[in-house]
Amino acid sequence: MNLNKDLNLKTRFLITSEKSENAISNRIVGSAYQAEGQDHMTIHLRILPGITFFLAKNWSGFPEYIIFSGRARKEDGGYRFFHRVGSGYKASNEKVIELSFPDIGQHFYIQLVPADYHYDNGVPTKFGEVA
Repeated sequence: MNLNKDLNLKTRFLITSEKSENAISNRIVGSAYQAEGQDHMTIHLRILPGITFFLAKNWSGFPEYIIFSGRARKEDGGYRFFHRVGSGYKASNEKVIELSFPDIGQHFYIQLVPADYHYDNGVPTKFGEVA
């Protein structure tokens, strides 16, 4: 019997303050999570606790990624993102996405090497959203 059949596998990526691909030598400032089968990431920064951001691919061009502060479920099961707060860029030869938050004047870096994996336990988080 598979106890995890209804739980989503999530991959965790470290967010650092420096661009270097060696996350161990950098200051870790948060984490990004990507659920199995999803095309976006959920971002949690230590300097802004309790606030969730969403990194989604920009299918219409530049910048490569857009950071949003809001997400709503659509009728077809997908997501609609809103409240653009930043952008992200990835060089073709790097395993890092540079995040730019212009309102707070900060740049952070998602290290695209998975830190670990875990299953979504379905426990509600703040505002009733399941993590």
